[in-house]
Amino acid sequence: MYDPTRDEYLRDVEKAKERGVPIGTVIEERVAANVRPRKMLRLLVTSRLHVDAEYGGPFWIDVADDARISEVKKLIGERVNILPGIIRLAYAGKKLDDHAKTLAQSGVRYWNEKFESWPLTILR
Repeated sequence: MYDPTRDEYLRDVEKAKERGVPIGTVIEERVAANVRPRKMLRLLVTSRLHVDAEYGGPFWIDVADDARISEVKKLIGERVNILPGIIRLAYAGKKLDDHAKTLAQSGVRYWNEKFESWPLTILR
């Protein structure tokens, strides 16, 4: 997010003039410098809804921390042949109901760094 003070903005304008580039280029560089790097998460998927034989038993998925909950449901649905719309997920005792949130926003990235073996659970 770019939210500079007036002095910072004027410095960015001067920097853009010196380099001969549009101000947007300097702004994009500043924003890119503040973005957290993308991290891949390895999550164990278990189910309270199915017995292991029905969905292929517990399995691991590799997914980026900026993937949305809806994308994770789609990935799991393709793997176990369940419609993504009926999959309900929980991680660390917290239901992942907001489909627009990313795994990082939902706290999955934070807890996965501390406890890698905690499962992502398909709920009843």
